[in-house]
Amino acid sequence: MIAKLNWADAHGMRSRILTQWSFDAPAVNSWIERLRALGFKQPVHVGIPEPATLKALLRYATVCGVKTSSQVLKRQGLSLGRLLLINKPDRLISDLRGYDQLHLFPFGGLARTTEWLKQR
Repeated sequence: MIAKLNWADAHGMRSRILTQWSFDAPAVNSWIERLRALGFKQPVHVGIPEPATLKALLRYATVCGVKTSSQVLKRQGLSLGRLLLINKPDRLISDLRGYDQLHLFPFGGLARTTEWLKQR
């Protein structure tokens, strides 16, 4: 990625950074801070999972190869009942820093995502 960003800059091209989705705001924040410390000023668009059950999020994480840290799962209170509750990304969003835009992964379905967006 760094080589591509440098190449784009050297050739007068505008670029932006678009991430996959994450459960872990501190890790994303740290990554953005490292990019900025290296001098990269491109806009960063952070991917977030939209409202979905924890079970659905874990299933997508497995399919997509997203590593779910045990700390994140512990914060979610991984229990059988908790797997069926709808998890909203509000706290994740409020904990993120240094990003320019968010982009959404509607793992809970478009209807649920649309309803959540109307309430924000």
